[in-house]
Amino acid sequence: MSVTIFEAAERLFELEPAETYVHRSISTIVALTGAKGFRLRREGREVLAERAGVGDGMTLVLKTAQAQLGTLHLYAADGSGH
Repeated sequence: MSVTIFEAAERLFELEPAETYVHRSISTIVALTGAKGFRLRREGREVLAERAGVGDGMTLVLKTAQAQLGTLHLYAADGSGH
């Protein structure tokens, strides 16, 4: 049975959908930093939030060498960014 690269890629997306990457990555960052909530903004819009506090919180700019991907705001248990 011969499988092309495209067929293999399609099968991988069935096993591991790319749509879950963002949330899983943020969940890892939240766990590593001990944050209790977060807010992700892209192009000035909130696209994903969970137990987000008030204000900006601790801010991480997500970017590559070519472009800014978004901003991740992390919140402590009291809702602050400290």
